[in-house]
Amino acid sequence: MIEIKVIHHLTEESQESILTPEMLSRGGGLIGRHPKCAVVLNSPDVSRVHARIIYQAGQYYFSDLGSTGGSTVNEQEAETNQEFLLQPNDIIQIGEFALFVNEVKPHRNRVNNPIVVLAKMVISHPYVALALIGLVFWVTFLAISSHLFVAT
Repeated sequence: MIEIKVIHHLTEESQESILTPEMLSRGGGLIGRHPKCAVVLNSPDVSRVHARIIYQAGQYYFSDLGSTGGSTVNEQEAETNQEFLLQPNDIIQIGEFALFVNEVKPHRNRVNNPIVVLAKMVISHPYVALALIGLVFWVTFLAISSHLFVAT
């Protein structure tokens, strides 16, 4: 998840946008004048589809898509399709707008984690919880028993 605060220099209007890896994987990280962009910047200085934020290998990147007015990241001019790794406190300049990167959190896909899957099963099915408790008891009992028999 990446949180961006947009401030218009002249009017001082601000908006906040939160972009998730899921949203970005569906092409939802577009920035521009077009109303379907994830971050809409309503100004003639901004191209309809000006730039984008992508999520790749656990990181968030900004790139200008060949806009007319251009973009800067931390006062460095962005070339077309040049990717900038985004970190907290980065500042993206697009026309009359400053985009402040407030927060960047790594995405953790917990759905496929076996411990989480097992925990969800236990919570949603009390009989599974009882079966697991019984299984743990018997495994412990057998481990202790086999250790006792080996030791004597």
